[in-house]
Amino acid sequence: MLILRLAKVADLAEIVAFEEAVLPDAWTKASLQATFTSEFQQIWLLELKNEKPANDLAGLIHFTCVGDSSDILNLGLRENYRSQGLASLLLGALTAYAHGEIVWQNWQLANKISVYDIKLLNEAKSIRALNLEVREKNEKAINCYLKNDFQIKRKIKNFYTEPAFQKPKSWDYQGEAALCMQKKL
Repeated sequence: MLILRLAKVADLAEIVAFEEAVLPDAWTKASLQATFTSEFQQIWLLELKNEKPANDLAGLIHFTCVGDSSDILNLGLRENYRSQGLASLLLGALTAYAHGEIVWQNWQLANKISVYDIKLLNEAKSIRALNLEVREKNEKAINCYLKNDFQIKRKIKNFYTEPAFQKPKSWDYQGEAALCMQKKL
């Protein structure tokens, strides 16, 4: 069974390790820690409930809600959980949340994910758009976002200053473009 829950300060070390292993643009520990005191940001953890003492962190979505938009700061899944529709489930949960539909415990998303401990941010019910940036070369992610009704709004050259998962081998790295995508609600 998959569980979607609000991250807690006690999850910080696991989130940092997850981001460094899974996401090409991992946030620093200090930046992630600041999320827990922000009234505008949340991190949701997607876990596979095991009979073992610890659950398996399959993925996460980190977002902010300010004004009438929500920015997806990071969305990632461990490799063995990709191509199973879980990114779409996370995006669907965030869309429902933006509409103010996820405010109670034990909410079921397509009978596939149980949602616990999600708190509604003040602005969540007024969200009119979900925004994100994605590496231009990340075709799988782009296709997932397009499938989930995001549209490409513009391209920003040299947005990413380092190659994915590696430090530049020389100072002449030109950067990678980002596609800015938006889903209107």
